[in-house]
Amino acid sequence: MNDAEIDLIAEQAAAMPKQQRQQYVTDLCRGDAHAIQQVLQVIEFQPSGFLDELPGELAGCRCGEYTLVTQIGQGGCGEVYAARRTGETEVQFAVKVLREHLRGTPMFHTRFEREQQVLLQMQHPNIAAHIDSGQENGRPYFVMELVPNACPITHYCEYFELDLAQRLRLFESVCDAVAHAHHQGIIHRDIKPSNVLVSRDEVTGVAVPKLIDFGIAKALGEDSQSAKHTRHGEFVGTRAYASPEQLRGLGTDTRTDIYGMGLVLYELLTGTPALALDDFPDTSELMSFICEHTFDAPSSVNRASGRPISSGALDSIVLTALHKKPERRYQTIEEFVGDVIRFRQGKRVNAHPDSFWYNTMTFFREHSLFSATLCLSLLLLVIALWYGQRAATAERVANGLLQDLRSETREKSEALQRATVAEAQQAANLSRAEKVIDALNLVISPPRNATRDELRISHYERLKRASAEMQGGFSGDPLVEASVRRILGVTFSTYHDHVLAHQELARAVELFRQALGDTSREVIDAETLLMGAFRAMGRWEEAYRLAQSIFERLERIGASEEELSYHAVGFAQICRYIGRVEEAYKVISERATGKPRSEWNDSDARLIIELANCLASLYRHDEAERLLREVAQYYEEHEGIDSSETITAHRQLATQLLSTKQAERAEPIFRSLLERTERLSPGNYVLAGLHRELAMALSWQGKLEEAKQHLLLSLALQQQILRPTTKPDPMELITYARFLRDQQAFREADRLALYALNQFYLMGDESLYRLASIYEGLASVANRQADYGREAYWRVQMLIAGARHFGWRHNYPINTARNLAITCGFLATQTAACDPLPLATGFVTKWWQRRNDANLVPIVVENSGVYSLQWVDSSSEAATP
Repeated sequence: MNDAEIDLIAEQAAAMPKQQRQQYVTDLCRGDAHAIQQVLQVIEFQPSGFLDELPGELAGCRCGEYTLVTQIGQGGCGEVYAARRTGETEVQFAVKVLREHLRGTPMFHTRFEREQQVLLQMQHPNIAAHIDSGQENGRPYFVMELVPNACPITHYCEYFELDLAQRLRLFESVCDAVAHAHHQGIIHRDIKPSNVLVSRDEVTGVAVPKLIDFGIAKALGEDSQSAKHTRHGEFVGTRAYASPEQLRGLGTDTRTDIYGMGLVLYELLTGTPALALDDFPDTSELMSFICEHTFDAPSSVNRASGRPISSGALDSIVLTALHKKPERRYQTIEEFVGDVIRFRQGKRVNAHPDSFWYNTMTFFREHSLFSATLCLSLLLLVIALWYGQRAATAERVANGLLQDLRSETREKSEALQRATVAEAQQAANLSRAEKVIDALNLVISPPRNATRDELRISHYERLKRASAEMQGGFSGDPLVEASVRRILGVTFSTYHDHVLAHQELARAVELFRQALGDTSREVIDAETLLMGAFRAMGRWEEAYRLAQSIFERLERIGASEEELSYHAVGFAQICRYIGRVEEAYKVISERATGKPRSEWNDSDARLIIELANCLASLYRHDEAERLLREVAQYYEEHEGIDSSETITAHRQLATQLLSTKQAERAEPIFRSLLERTERLSPGNYVLAGLHRELAMALSWQGKLEEAKQHLLLSLALQQQILRPTTKPDPMELITYARFLRDQQAFREADRLALYALNQFYLMGDESLYRLASIYEGLASVANRQADYGREAYWRVQMLIAGARHFGWRHNYPINTARNLAITCGFLATQTAACDPLPLATGFVTKWWQRRNDANLVPIVVENSGVYSLQWVDSSSEAATP
């Protein structure tokens, strides 16, 4: 008997008089002494009845570095609180704490830990993320992402009166989350509208769905053979959203979740649940209806209620997902959402109603006695006809029936084979998922009898330590080790530790490749993550080779057009960054077809944006501007003027104008975007970037004072966003140093540029292009001071870095060499006795001494609405944003 059944029996028994409780528990547990003891133990630990604690008793308490604010939910073994990090005012986290009266029960401790391990395995934007975990006074807790101002997906759609296309896009995002869980070997098993919470993004106004409550999924996934019913037919789960195989107690797989998603889509389309439990007070009646009857089409329900009538194709999609036979449903969630996307784009869908032949054969199988009698009667009729001068016709009919029977047998055999393969794969995935969760539990859990100091070790430090110590701890299972290392790599990337992320992802790729081969989905997904680590570390040549290999393999295995387009854009971006602009243009122009804007989808828009970037790099600026205006208009028409996609498209257009010295045309666009972004979401990275870009447009027009305030405000916003221990971005500091140079504040500009170079080295950045850009800033400051010896030194460094990044034949090193020659010419005319080498050597020695002094950091301060840059000691309180 599993934990969920024990909880349910305890809940029912606790509500009964004590004199009847013992016999009731004995009956439900079928005399199982161990199960009876567990149920009575659960009841005993309830202070005044099952789940009858005072709500919110921990409000104001602390769990590690988090302060609990108010209770927002509760479950069988835990309470959920909204919380804030100590020292912060904004409530940004949800903390789940084991109930106080369950602390002494190992069974609940185990369930609580296993639930958080399932969450930890999920890495998806539409699944509430696991953030941290620990113990407070021996009471375990874990921290999740808080979904603010959320409501069930059906309530959200009705409240905001979303149209059909908007509802389908929202549903597609939930499907992506379910697909991610399936890829990790996890089956949710309790998908329903209340387990899909939707909040409105404060930045873009876009709906953001989050799939929650994986507790039941983990409990069922641990033992697929465990009973699904109690003795009295009480189902463990949600009856109105249970699939036929769940109600019958049969094996479940990913198609069970497809059934649940079908019920959610049904409710999104009709505004009403497919089943009303009030109509089925008896569980047997509910089981009979779900297992034997077909749901009404959504269009017929809408017609009766006066709602807009949905398409027949959409009816086919929903009813295919809700088929009572799992083998007749969509076999994967990707097939399901693929049909939804095709319907939304006006394309033909794969779903279709059951044929007459299928319905007839199903009827015969379910009524075997009648079928046998009918077949015998038909046989006698055929014989009579044969004797009645219809031999030739009878032979043709018999041959036709035989052919149909063979075809049906072959189809069933193929379907059985597919189902067998899918079941075996699902079992393998579940087994691997359990092993991965066990491994992660060992990685992040504190040791037994841990000291207070060990319990205080941060999540990141524990992962970092485990990464170095976990060699050989996977019992010879390379797929489990690869899965764990992939999760660790993604986690280290979120902490911006790209060196460790690269180490873990490279090992994961190697293990996946050895076990599954180069063309497996696991290898390609892990390599895509590794490519991102290469880019973050500035190792562009390695990123280029890996992106090229991934793209070629996807073409070879026949990947979808949408996936190929996504990887084509990433490959082209890398090509442009390392100077292979012609290659980038060729890859994108082959995929960006000449369709009119009215026929575009989001994939087409992304391709057109990258095509415009390639044209701009080829100095075809008019064509690039025209394409970017088309993309901006497309997003305005389809996503709205305040959407993040529309703002990004207009921002790229303004940046293109700025790059062609059209600052007066770019300025009003930047001002409009700044006003909209401040209204939608003040204090984010996009806002900081817009302030910086507007400052550049103003500076080029000579509006220096206003430009200075916007540039400093950009730096100030970054101080608020970045963690207190994170230093400013070197590239942002170089931008401000150039501005100070233009204002002839040479000493301050030189100091800030040198600090930027210092930060670049301390961060371990390997990007030669960013290094060359910093050298260029230092050279330009020296040039404006007519300090040609120092300028010559920085231009030599710039030439070396640029040539290593682009190659010696690229325009960048060629132009740098030309400017270096001009600088040396100026240096020679200053004085015949001036030798540039000792001058440069002395300067570098002085710079190196200043570089090692990392105590001072630049901080933007505000006084009466005016911003200024000050240097403060990094250990002082003023250095903390």
